Amino acid sequence: MSTRCRIEIKDDKYVYRIYRHSDGYPEGVIADLYIFMNNYSRGPSEDPEYFLANFIFYAKLSAWVWSLRGGDLSSKWWEYGYGVCAPNCDHGDLDYSYTIEGQNVEIRKYDWETKSWSLIFSGTIEEAYKKFCTKTAWRDGCHIHESVFAAHKLLEAI
Repeated sequence: MSTRCRIEIKDDKYVYRIYRHSDGYPEGVIADLYIFMNNYSRGPSEDPEYFLANFIFYAKLSAWVWSLRGGDLSSKWWEYGYGVCAPNCDHGDLDYSYTIEGQNVEIRKYDWETKSWSLIFSGTIEEAYKKFCTKTAWRDGCHIHESVFAAHKLLEAI
């Protein structure tokens, strides 16, 4: 079964959300956010809409490159896995929620027995990366890989 989550950015006026269908556990999501934030030219608070749209783009680009290298472009599985959320983004099957404000992130986990959310982490993205990712298989990214941020690296990958 997939681990689903929502990733949201709060600013002074709005909350912007996306949905991630799989690999929504902290080791995967935080690794991707960390790599993305270290390679993307704007922070999440500067342009939340563009930040999340480009986060999805780079995740899908990484998946497309992976498919291309494997020789299977027929299924187009990279077209799925992410979506733009309605204001409440309650799919009814979310396991985690990530709320970004500036450089900080709060991670909440849904408890299916108590039907409630509990805070499992609050701090910077870098602190979250050190806590959840550095000693895992996802330390170099789960859905987003650094190679897609440089044209020469991207061409080498394909």
